[in-house]
Amino acid sequence: MGRQPELYGLDIEVDTTTGSLDPEATPITAVALAGSRIDELFTGPEPLLLADLDRRLQHLEPGVIVTWNGACFDLPFLAARARVWGT
Repeated sequence: MGRQPELYGLDIEVDTTTGSLDPEATPITAVALAGSRIDELFTGPEPLLLADLDRRLQHLEPGVIVTWNGACFDLPFLAARARVWGT
């Protein structure tokens, strides 16, 4: 049997003080990324956070991203915020 793929947990936190979960208006404040060999937290100004996360994801060993509500919330929210910043 082949080697199991690496699993990467991903979770985002958004600015709930806006009173909205609209990705067009609500910034991401942090992204956590964890795996068997990594445990990283991305924070700071949102454009830099998104650029740093994108760079890190590009350099991960192949694997599977695991989230709680990723398909319905985290991943679409990340994509929408990247579009807001033109990245």
